[in-house]
Amino acid sequence: MYIYTMTKTFNISPGLLGKVQATVDRLNRRAAKLQVAPVVLEVGPVALVPNESGVVVRMHPVTVSLEVPKLPDWRFLATLEHTEAGNIIRTMPGVEGLDLSPYRTCGPKCEHCNIDRNRHDTFVVEHATDGRKQVGRDCLADFLGLGKSAGDAAAWAEYLSQVADLSAWITDPSARDSDFDGSSECGRGDGVGTLNFLAYVADCAKRHGFRTGKQARETMTTSTAEEAISRMFPGKGKVCIPPSAEADYEAAAALLWAQAIEVKSDFDHNLKVIASAEYITFRDCGIAAYIIQAHRRAQEQVIERAARPVSKHFGTPGVRVKKATLVYKGSASFDSAYGITYIHRFVTPEGDQAIWKTGNGINNDIGTAFQADYTIKEHGEWKGNLQTVLTRVKII
Repeated sequence: MYIYTMTKTFNISPGLLGKVQATVDRLNRRAAKLQVAPVVLEVGPVALVPNESGVVVRMHPVTVSLEVPKLPDWRFLATLEHTEAGNIIRTMPGVEGLDLSPYRTCGPKCEHCNIDRNRHDTFVVEHATDGRKQVGRDCLADFLGLGKSAGDAAAWAEYLSQVADLSAWITDPSARDSDFDGSSECGRGDGVGTLNFLAYVADCAKRHGFRTGKQARETMTTSTAEEAISRMFPGKGKVCIPPSAEADYEAAAALLWAQAIEVKSDFDHNLKVIASAEYITFRDCGIAAYIIQAHRRAQEQVIERAARPVSKHFGTPGVRVKKATLVYKGSASFDSAYGITYIHRFVTPEGDQAIWKTGNGINNDIGTAFQADYTIKEHGEWKGNLQTVLTRVKII
């Protein structure tokens, strides 16, 4: 048997450090009962760190580590939560970025014992040379090298899943809006109706703006998902105020949109699965809440695209154009065999898009209009938009 260490490093606000420590302490009490290595939480001194908005905030650098036993060349990758609406994929710390798309629609099978049974969770393990296997709780010990009973392996697998939930709650920028709880001891049952919850999310987001868990931690406020749950379960003696009719309508529209989205990532897949479920657990409320924000952004993009002029091809390939007006829209660059290649983007006064690939940079500010001589190289298309490719551009 071997031991390997899974590690995750992140920043967290001082106000939430106590909550993370309490969660780690609870996990470690369970680790002691299982007689396995505890989660190690290393906290660095507080420092000023700029957030995504450029605002400097006080944060602690924190590292979470966990020693995991395994057989030679095997490692634990992910937990698959099988629901009536589909599978929700939860990756372990340190293994993000792997292509787990084949497990989005798989059944709750075990590829080790091949016993067909109704499983709520299965697990993905990977061998260094033989690839991946989907296994059930009872067979997990054969791959992690625990040397214990199937029941102990099942308890260990659940423990690993809770560590994964803790990691996601801390680090995930969108699906990670929920409060990490890991239990249903709050007296609220095990979950909520998806449509009803989204109506509360829409109402809260309209009043105070949508806040992800990450944004809430940086600003020391409450995420929209947490606020919605608090609104739904205000506590003994308090009145539960229902969401507005407008919020009900937005929730229904967002739910229909999410059920039909094109899946391009595991997060998109998880979003679609949750949107297709009539009820969700508190474990999944963070992902569910983001449906409202994602739908709003999609609607904004539709409105923005509709307001844009429709780009058309202009000029004739091979023909030189003199003193034509272009508006600079920005650049991208990449390393090539010939050095740095720039892709400069322009738009004509008529709204037609153009690009110029060159080794030369442009010092103009975005939005600047200027005159230039150029040759039409070819007519192309990018993401459904017609664009004209220029060459030999000379800015006058």
